[in-house]
Amino acid sequence: NPVGSNPAAQPEDDSTPAPGVNCFVTGQCGPPLCNSGVCTTAAGTLGCNDVDGGTTTLTSPIYDLSGATSAKIKYDRWYTNDTGGDPNNDFWVVDVSNNGGTSWVSVENTLVSAAAWTTISVDIDALFGTPGQVRLRFRASDLNTGSLVEAGVDELRVLANFGAVGVEEIAAASPLTFDLTQNQPNPFGGATRVDFSIPVKSNVSLAVYDVSGRTVRTLAEGAREAGRYSIPWDGRDAAGARVSAGVYFYRLTSDGETLTRKMTVLK
Repeated sequence: NPVGSNPAAQPEDDSTPAPGVNCFVTGQCGPPLCNSGVCTTAAGTLGCNDVDGGTTTLTSPIYDLSGATSAKIKYDRWYTNDTGGDPNNDFWVVDVSNNGGTSWVSVENTLVSAAAWTTISVDIDALFGTPGQVRLRFRASDLNTGSLVEAGVDELRVLANFGAVGVEEIAAASPLTFDLTQNQPNPFGGATRVDFSIPVKSNVSLAVYDVSGRTVRTLAEGAREAGRYSIPWDGRDAAGARVSAGVYFYRLTSDGETLTRKMTVLK
């Protein structure tokens, strides 16, 4: 159950709706700075137990998908590297293997921070042609001048089609609906995330508006596969300027359906 930091280098919550609380994190703050999940200093967990001087690696078990006619992997991840002594110079890397870990193909290799949970989808068919012994490897590194590198992984889903069985999600999940949840955290002063789901592949538009109805920032636009998504917003407009404190609205549109929610930005 992650202990959050301020600014948001490490998540306070996992990506699973309540009552879920646990995820995989690169570091967890503990005594003397934090006791029983409560930070006792103003600095909190910022740098308390981040990745330092090397690489933290999370490797999945082997998923036997041989015989499947199609397969996808989905996971939610949190990654930040934009604070500390050498910001924005450390990579988040995700590799996938189709032969149990003998060889790997990189599906994520980025310097871009996202202090919010983001859903990533990996098409195993497109990568390897025929699904086999699938394995994943997640790596967060701090190899240069010390910076604050934090990462998390949650909600790993393996979806495979075995013919007559149909599409099977190897994890308990509720049926997909057209849904837009309350952003978390809310109110917020730094960054927040917006979660939504769509039941079928469709064109999606997710945008933030001010109280006068003017578009502040488009967070997602274009075709998306059916699934659950988590989109970060850093509280900045399309020009990169931080928005003023106040009430804003965010709207999800998909195939003629629209959902709108309200959020509050603090100073």
